[in-house]
Amino acid sequence: MKQEGTAEDVSPEPTPYVPRLIASNNMLEALLESMPFIAFVKDENSRYLYANLEFERLMERPRSEIVGATDSDLFSEEGARRNVRNDRQVLATGEVLRTNETLQPGGVPREFTSVKFAFEVGGRRLVGGMVYDVTEQRRIQRAVTDSQARLKAALEAGYDAFFILDAVRDDRHEIVDFVIVDVNRNGERVLERTRWELVGHRLTVLLPERAEAGIIGRFARVLETRTPSEEEFTMVNKAGETQWYRNQVVPLGEGIAITLREITGQKQADAMARQHTQVLENSLGGIALVSKEGLFTFVNGEFCRMLGMVPEELVGQPWDVAVRTDDLPKAQNAAEQLAQLPRVELEVRGRRQDKATLVMRCVFISVSRDAEPDGFYFFAMDVTEQRRYERMLEEANVRLREQAATDALTGVRNRREFDLRLEQEIIEAKRYERDLAVVMMDVDKFKAFNDEFGHPAGDDVLRRVAGIVVMAARGIDVVARYGGEEFVVLLPDTDLNGARQLAERFRRALEGASWPLRQITASFGCAALGEGKSNPESLIAAADRALYAAKAEGRNRVCVEE
Repeated sequence: MKQEGTAEDVSPEPTPYVPRLIASNNMLEALLESMPFIAFVKDENSRYLYANLEFERLMERPRSEIVGATDSDLFSEEGARRNVRNDRQVLATGEVLRTNETLQPGGVPREFTSVKFAFEVGGRRLVGGMVYDVTEQRRIQRAVTDSQARLKAALEAGYDAFFILDAVRDDRHEIVDFVIVDVNRNGERVLERTRWELVGHRLTVLLPERAEAGIIGRFARVLETRTPSEEEFTMVNKAGETQWYRNQVVPLGEGIAITLREITGQKQADAMARQHTQVLENSLGGIALVSKEGLFTFVNGEFCRMLGMVPEELVGQPWDVAVRTDDLPKAQNAAEQLAQLPRVELEVRGRRQDKATLVMRCVFISVSRDAEPDGFYFFAMDVTEQRRYERMLEEANVRLREQAATDALTGVRNRREFDLRLEQEIIEAKRYERDLAVVMMDVDKFKAFNDEFGHPAGDDVLRRVAGIVVMAARGIDVVARYGGEEFVVLLPDTDLNGARQLAERFRRALEGASWPLRQITASFGCAALGEGKSNPESLIAAADRALYAAKAEGRNRVCVEE
């Protein structure tokens, strides 16, 4: 390796003291030989007396070619001259000299930090030195600095307010306050104060009302338990407007970091969503940018959280990895529509890494550059819980409708539901010239049964009567409790003769059943839609008259009204 410079005033022979000294100390020799940095010793004329194994590796030549050589033998003219100058400075002052320089071993630029010092061996002044390869360290430092700068820029450019606070402790090391040490532009906007009015000031002074409400204790718990915390709250700005915010507090060293997001718009959007409206375009949620090649180039934290992934697992991947396979055709079709439409909305199921259910309300917005398509924005909001509650509400409504149409004691339809169905069936029968009949039935001597055996036993009879009739009825028939011990059966597509046959089937089923206390029978009256029986009232009245005729003729029989 040639470095720029030449050596000056070098002696012709190496001094053997240092190698003998190193060789006589096994621990020192082992230490120097195993060090991950260059170690060397030179005499007062800059001739190398010792070089360790790392020096050999860097120079890419055996030690026999290094020991005894001068800087001018090993390095470029300028580099040798600089080394000799530094050696003389160290020998003259006795001070440790630290320098930074860039060398090119093997033609590849690398950064080094060197330390030189003077010492005596056998009455001679010698120069010792160590050279550290700090290329990777400097690269990491630059990367960290760059990352911090980018993070700072991102925080400044983001929609969220961001604060860093340090804990203030008392003599007992208990947290009594927090002081703001950094804040971004949105933090200034939210608190309606400049950075200089915020940084260095305590929360108890800046926000006394919030401090009294327990904010110091909450932040202290985050720091002491190292457990992040989230909270939604309201603040009234100087204009007297109430605004909603959500903050996330995370421990950060001996302090905390706070991300504050205004969610007033989201609160309003949630209220609209409960009325089945769409989410506004600018509502908070997952945000991703898709290139014209169809690859994710950016995903925000909320997008990653929704999918249970980290940015590295998404950036560079096709955008459709976020959508479940069975919803892909719909999502891909929506993306293709962006060629003609600036915005497309749809709802799809997301593909979470843990396989959990995720329903996303999505908005695709096209991005163009110089009038040419340049990918699209992928906005997504997690509506899983909303859809789950909607399903629960719908199921509850179905159950309520079912309960509202059912007789609580017998489980068959109640009178209200029967009246509705009868009116609908009469309209349908007239429109399509179909037959329609009803059967009214009454449990024989039910009052006497109740008086003798009690109402609980009577209720059991009514439940069993209803069950027997339902089992004997057809699938299209509607069995209902009309009141007390009276039941009615609606018979679509059935004429009067068919009604008589079905009523007889019901009668025989009741008569043939096994009853624990006494035989139970019923009387039946049948009527069919026709002249003089063209509306619900007249049809029911006709069936009721036939029922009374059956009871008058001795009960446990079927009568019809022609």
